Amino acid sequence: MPIAYTLLFLFACVWAAAFLYLATRSWKVLGATLLLGAIQALLAFSGFYEDTATVPPRAMLLLAPAMGIVAVVAILNNGRRLMREASMSALVLLHVCRIPVEVTLHGAWQQGLVPQAMTYEGNNFDILSGISAILIWLYLRRSAQPSKTLLVGWNLLCLGLLFNIVITAVLSIPGPLQMLNQETPNRLVLLLPYVLLPAIVVPAVLFAHMCALLKLLGGRHS
Repeated sequence: MPIAYTLLFLFACVWAAAFLYLATRSWKVLGATLLLGAIQALLAFSGFYEDTATVPPRAMLLLAPAMGIVAVVAILNNGRRLMREASMSALVLLHVCRIPVEVTLHGAWQQGLVPQAMTYEGNNFDILSGISAILIWLYLRRSAQPSKTLLVGWNLLCLGLLFNIVITAVLSIPGPLQMLNQETPNRLVLLLPYVLLPAIVVPAVLFAHMCALLKLLGGRHS
C-alpha cells in the first residue's frame, strides 16, 4: 500500500482510540485497547496471519478478542455503568474515523488487496456513517433537547452499515471460511498495520453504538 494510505489508516486508528478514551474517560479502556493493538501488531509482524490454511482460521483471532472484551463490558454492571455515562458527543465523533478507513479501503481495492464490494464503489456505504457523524455532532452542539428518535435511528442505521461491511469482509478473507469474492479476497486485514481494522477500529465503532443506544434507550440521554 502507498504510504499515504498507511498514514491515513493510522490516523483513523489514533482517532478511534482517542475518542474512545474521551467518551469513557477510562484509562482501563484505553490501556486494554493499546495492549490488544500491540499484541495484534506483533502477531501480524511475525507472519502469524499469513498462514490462511489452518483450521480453525487464524483470522478469527483478529476480531474475536476485542469482541469478547466488548461483550464482557456489556454484561458486567460496572461496564454498563461506564457505557451509560459515556459522552454522547465523543461517541458520535468517534465515527468520523470511518471516513479515512473507507478511503483506505478504496485504495486497497486499487492495489488488489480487497474486493470492490468492500468499497463505496461496491456494496459498502459505511463512509456515510462517518460523514453524517459530523452533522449529528453539530446538531448535538446546537440543540438544547436533541431528538431521541433521531439519535436512535441514526445509530441503528449506521450499525446496519457496519454489519454489512464486516460480514462482507469476514466472508472474503482467504481461508476455509471464505464464501465471497474468490477472485479478489480480503488480504488487507492480514497485513500490518491493517490488522488493527478488525482488531481495534471495528470493535471501537461497535462499542460506541452500543454505548449510545444504551444511554438513549435506558433513559439516561443527556
